Amino acid sequence: MIVCLKNLENKEKEKLKLIHCADIHLGSKMEAKLPREKAEERRGEVRATFHRMVEFAKREQVRAILLSGDIFLFTIIPLIS
Repeated sequence: MIVCLKNLENKEKEKLKLIHCADIHLGSKMEAKLPREKAEERRGEVRATFHRMVEFAKREQVRAILLSGDIFLFTIIPLIS
């Protein structure tokens, strides 16, 4: 998502790069409907995707990442998350 902001001092438009995502559920066991091995694979995919998003934001000079909903599944976050 790119939002154009008007710089009031210089009367120029400035682009604000923003990433929005929701309900990531880091730390979820994901075992409700998946066999244990697949759930472990899925947890790894979620973590890897989250890390790729952060690296993309750094590389593309994103000014903000807006995280909505549940970032973590639990109040106490496992260290591996």
